[in-house]
Amino acid sequence: MKFAIVTSLLKKAGLDTSVMKNFRPVSNLSTISKLLERVAVVRLKPHICSSSNWNNLQSAYSQGHSTETALYKILDDIIEAVDGGHITALISLDISVAVAFDTVDH
Repeated sequence: MKFAIVTSLLKKAGLDTSVMKNFRPVSNLSTISKLLERVAVVRLKPHICSSSNWNNLQSAYSQGHSTETALYKILDDIIEAVDGGHITALISLDISVAVAFDTVDH
């Protein structure tokens, strides 16, 4: 059921079309496949969320959570630590989408 029609799309307008590295593969799945995925998610999600391994602070793929809510949580933790008199530091790493995608061995 996981057969897809794969098309190549140019990453950015104006890139050289003769260089394959400038293209991104896009997979279009069948409707049946998408419906089966939704049924599986509806059936599995309650079990996953009730597991002891589930972290309530998980932001990715969680309804009502986003990068914005993750940033609010980090900011709140930092403010709480500073108010409590703790030494606080934040180290972050930003990898642009293009660089991150191009580093994956396809």
